[in-house]
Amino acid sequence: MICPIEGRSLDDQQLACILKETRNHIVVAGAGTGKTITVIAKIKFLLKANKFKPNEILVLSFTNASATEMCQRIRKETGVSIDAMTFHKLGMTIITAVNGVKPNITQISLSAFIRQALNELIKNPLYLKKFITYLYFHRTKQKSEFEFTTQTEYNDYLELNQPITMKNEIVKSYGEMDIANYLYKNGINYQYEVPYKINTATEEYARYVPDFYLPDEDIYIEYFGINRNGKVPSYFTGKNNKTASQTYKESMIWKRMLHTENNTVMLELYGYDMLEGQLLQELEEKLKAENVSFKPKSDSELWVEIKTTHKSIFESLGRLFETVINLVKINDYPFEKVYALNKVHKGNQYQNNRSVLELIEPIFNRYAAELNKNSEIDFNDMINLASKYVADGKYQHPYGYVIVDEYQDISKARYNLLKHMRDKNDYGLFCVGDDWQSIYGFAGSDLNYILDFDRYWGVSEKSKIETTYRFSPSLIQVSGEFVMKNPKQIKKKLRAANEALTVSAHGSNHANEFSLGLIEGYTAKNTVTFMENTITDLPQNSSVFFIGRYNNDVKIFENSPFKCHYEKVMGKTIGVCQDSCHHFTTFSLYILQTYAVEISIKSCSSVFTGLRKTLTSSSHFRHCRDQRFGFFSLACS
Repeated sequence: MICPIEGRSLDDQQLACILKETRNHIVVAGAGTGKTITVIAKIKFLLKANKFKPNEILVLSFTNASATEMCQRIRKETGVSIDAMTFHKLGMTIITAVNGVKPNITQISLSAFIRQALNELIKNPLYLKKFITYLYFHRTKQKSEFEFTTQTEYNDYLELNQPITMKNEIVKSYGEMDIANYLYKNGINYQYEVPYKINTATEEYARYVPDFYLPDEDIYIEYFGINRNGKVPSYFTGKNNKTASQTYKESMIWKRMLHTENNTVMLELYGYDMLEGQLLQELEEKLKAENVSFKPKSDSELWVEIKTTHKSIFESLGRLFETVINLVKINDYPFEKVYALNKVHKGNQYQNNRSVLELIEPIFNRYAAELNKNSEIDFNDMINLASKYVADGKYQHPYGYVIVDEYQDISKARYNLLKHMRDKNDYGLFCVGDDWQSIYGFAGSDLNYILDFDRYWGVSEKSKIETTYRFSPSLIQVSGEFVMKNPKQIKKKLRAANEALTVSAHGSNHANEFSLGLIEGYTAKNTVTFMENTITDLPQNSSVFFIGRYNNDVKIFENSPFKCHYEKVMGKTIGVCQDSCHHFTTFSLYILQTYAVEISIKSCSSVFTGLRKTLTSSSHFRHCRDQRFGFFSLACS
């Protein structure tokens, strides 16, 4: 009755999703499994079976491009027009119907507004002081060493959230970062991790290196990573048949004895000071007890330094402020509630959040006042206002069946709009999404709406589509194993539509090879040599991407087997690769504005018919071999 769809047959799982009749239906569909075709088929079934008329079906998507595409494909397949729109377009429709006129949508650029407001607010000494305090002590997302179970986890977190001081030093912990910033802000000269004045090296131990040294005061500072019970994180290791905590405690005792024997001063700070939000207070009290000279820099001095040497911090702060303002608005919270929500946190995390909220609130209030003055709303207001109109009974929708695409990106505001619509006029609900692909957390999306579907919509039918037409078995394996490290993700067993093994001309079984790998090239020359060797081992009809950052990354081909020149007539760069056997491979190369280079290769001496390349920088290559699709990476450092 409904097949084929867009000239294609449907697999069994797709057919089951389409034919099931239930009030609430969530379809979890993996990447490349044909979500859009499934939605089109569902609509075709509803129309063919006379379940609903075209004007009784609503399809909601998240972008104008996807909504437009959906609308066109539905019309082409079914011959009728269906309301397919974004949530914002739905909100606009509701507001217009209630008010009789379209709302005034603001043209204010929130990012530009934030920059302007910041520049004005910083002229206020009180705001500047809060701003400096935030940048020095609260800008980094900090986790305690005790929140990790392995050293690798902790190191990985530090790599992504590096503790970097305002002097641009990379230190080993957030506690050390705060100590360094406090010393610098207060004009106290310090050195980080310089060897102790007396060489303590033995056959078993290297020379003692304290955390900090104050040369003007001849004082050392140690930041000991223990909790209130004197315990170290669980992944620390012990020595000589002793526990990690015992070993660490012995090292602390040894350091105390060393300083006592040599009449040097060691100030001690602890991990629990950081956990309890008392680290800087403890540091200040101990420095003053030793009569350390404070020469604090003024906030104005620090602000000048930040503007000249830390521009990137200022820019990233603007992006953070914009994200928070959007999240507050999309959730329709008064700012007082945001402060209240922060109270669930303790110690340093509470202080970090409180600090940034105090900087954002006056900007938020200015933005709200500007919208009110101009009688304007923004896109966040559009959904919230429409939801309020529906809840108040001012708007009655005509739909009997609602389909939501990319449901994993649903937010509280969008959920509320759908819920109020259903409360006033019931409808069947068909949602398609993939919790593995949620990308709009910054815009308020909440995975709980797909993970706990029944909780929000009542008893529901749950289906899965797990046959992907996009990836090779090896890539499915490695990506699936990675994602499923998170126990909260919905379990899926993705499988490739065509799992037949691909064998190259050299007899290599590529389908069984691992999808991801790292090759250390060391030099650009070695990298190009590896590229050349790899090409000769590619299966027929393969494609390869080298993702690049800069247009001049093509220079990697200089003095290499890859020779390039620009062909004016064709409007592209033509290249030739001569291998060690004097076989030639010709390729055409395009410089893309996305900082990528695309090369399509045709060979007169090999089996390749369509090889595409995109280059990355000569210092870090990422080489991706496509078997729809297999990947391995190549790094040249």
